[in-house]
Amino acid sequence: MRLTKVQITEFQCIRDSNEFEVGDITCLVGKNEAGKTALLQALRRLNPIEGDKSYSGFILYNPLYSYII
Repeated sequence: MRLTKVQITEFQCIRDSNEFEVGDITCLVGKNEAGKTALLQALRRLNPIEGDKSYSGFILYNPLYSYII
């Protein structure tokens, strides 16, 4: 299964992200405290990986690659 669209509401500082498409490359750009990290945390809850830690605590999984952010 592949994630193609996302909309996040009422999660941490995000009230409504509006719906956006997720492509092969998706870039999050925003000011400090804009909710970039909160968005990644919400996405991580869809597919949590227990026991794995990275510098910032995020590991995004792709069947071909693991991205540590």
